[in-house]
Amino acid sequence: GLGVRWVRVEVDGIEPVWDGTPSEDEPIAVARLRHGDADLGTISCGPSLRGRMTSQRHQLLDTLARQAALALTNARLVDELEVHLHELAASRERLVDAEESARRKLQRDLHDGSQQEIAALLTRIALARNQLRRDDPSGLAQTLDTLQGDAVHALQNLREIASGVHASVLADRGLVE
Repeated sequence: GLGVRWVRVEVDGIEPVWDGTPSEDEPIAVARLRHGDADLGTISCGPSLRGRMTSQRHQLLDTLARQAALALTNARLVDELEVHLHELAASRERLVDAEESARRKLQRDLHDGSQQEIAALLTRIALARNQLRRDDPSGLAQTLDTLQGDAVHALQNLREIASGVHASVLADRGLVE
């Protein structure tokens, strides 16, 4: 459309791209690839095939340069967006992993701590019932004292576990949130 022997596109950080035969001839026209404040490179073209470079062809080259700069900017933005999306997906995966780890820890704490303590309490209650049936008041009193201490300890452990479960928004922003 420009009526020239060659066109060279130079984008910062990329090898030049030629259309036509690469040449050392001085370009007859050069247009900057600009988008906003960004100067991305140049489009230059070589000797005209028919006559001199007209103002209409200069306008065509400038229009082509603006469109190419917009396309380059959009491509770079797409690349940046893909990087950010990848980072977001990795971050989301880390959050899911951390949540799963916290869930497993809570399950272990309940199984290895509170669940075992409650099972022991049930065993001592069964012992107290046997002592009551055998009419063993001194053994029964001692078993009930132990039961009471164990129940207090189990309650403290449950409170510790529950204090680690509350929503972080409660600690960060308070009860209203």
